[in-house]
Amino acid sequence: MLDTEKMRVELRKLGGVLDADISASYEGGDTYKNSFEEYMRGHEFGLALEVICDYLAADGSKFIDSVKMTLIEELHNAMQIQDNCISRLESAWSQARPSPR
Repeated sequence: MLDTEKMRVELRKLGGVLDADISASYEGGDTYKNSFEEYMRGHEFGLALEVICDYLAADGSKFIDSVKMTLIEELHNAMQIQDNCISRLESAWSQARPSPR
């Protein structure tokens, strides 16, 4: 089980993907980066994780790798979040990877 400080550190690592495209935003809304930072300041780690998942599934699939997937799954388990994030990321990741020839 991850403690609060470990979750914060791991979320910050994952949040680094948002720095690559700081202008990416929800449809008609705030940027992923601003939303992530707001949730982190408020210690709303579950919502911060959802922002990362939303970004990776929608705009950042090129940043998904096995390390990030494992960490995202671990964070979901530690926070007892049950949603479709993992399946959305797996789908985005499989579409972003080149097909074997």
